[in-house]
Amino acid sequence: MTSFISLFKKILFGFIALVIGLEVVYRHQVFDHFFYLFNRYNKNNELMPNKKNILIFGDSHSQNKGSYAFQLREHLKNYNIINLSLAGSGLHQTKLFFNHYSKIYNPEYIIMQFYVGDDLFDIKYEQSEKLSPLKNLYFKLFNSGLSVLWHLNANLIRQTIHSISFDNVLRDIHNRDENKVTKTKNSVNETQKDSYKSILTKREKERINLNPNYIDQQINISSSHYRNAFKDYTSILQNIISPEVKRGTKFIMLFIPHKVQVHKRYLQSYENEGARFKNSPMSVFDYPFYYRTKNEILKKHRDNISFINPIEKLFNMANKGESVYRTDTHLNEKGYGIISKILAKNVSINFKSK
Repeated sequence: MTSFISLFKKILFGFIALVIGLEVVYRHQVFDHFFYLFNRYNKNNELMPNKKNILIFGDSHSQNKGSYAFQLREHLKNYNIINLSLAGSGLHQTKLFFNHYSKIYNPEYIIMQFYVGDDLFDIKYEQSEKLSPLKNLYFKLFNSGLSVLWHLNANLIRQTIHSISFDNVLRDIHNRDENKVTKTKNSVNETQKDSYKSILTKREKERINLNPNYIDQQINISSSHYRNAFKDYTSILQNIISPEVKRGTKFIMLFIPHKVQVHKRYLQSYENEGARFKNSPMSVFDYPFYYRTKNEILKKHRDNISFINPIEKLFNMANKGESVYRTDTHLNEKGYGIISKILAKNVSINFKSK
């Protein structure tokens, strides 16, 4: 029994030492953990030495193929557009590689994309007895500062998603049960007929079950949890951008709204799944997450910073009968097209005289 306890202690000590070692290596980026991902997203994007650089930092709204970031390359052909966005990431991850890539590419512009739907959630995870013990432990460790866990978890998810296509899924289902294929195709057809239909992901449903008000509370920064998360959020953001602002780099801050802010049909889909809103989030264009983040930035930095809030244009387009979102939380080609044109105009005009 004594030898077993001794062995257990050694294994436990070794595991703790391994986790601490991984955290130190990851946090200080002893080697570039993100290079292979960014190389994949920019592999067909040849950089021309006679062109100035624009860097894009964001999440899946910037990283997905067909997003505004890819459309922007067509509008701004006199710039190298370098996409340094990571699906599922937030400011905790961006701060690890921001300065490294800024120094490498010496950009004229940096576009920072924010998303009201989960930026604050990703800063400080909500814990609850409704979650499994394992997930609560993961959230607790991450909130305590063990950020390497996110990288390990996100890359497992990312590699899984990358290896699966919709065609492959249908083919696998077909091999097992042709009837299931028919049902799946019918479901897709029904979704295509209703361009405002929203299909919530498992993660969204889990978050709503955990806290039905979580979307509303992020938009309005209206709970103690998200007020505390917002303080951390703006502090991290200021630390990220300050060195580049002082160097004279021009920043464009892009705020992506949640689809519930844009059309009543999107809002109804979330309410039908249990999401709750104190007041209707629609048509409130100058919403708290946007203007409070903007004001916090302007407290320290006023030069060479531009803010883009496309919610009014998206709202007007959606309420004229044109859907601007996909069935998930991402914009469709039209929605991202609106944003890419606003960004291109901003780069071409707003800073031209500076």
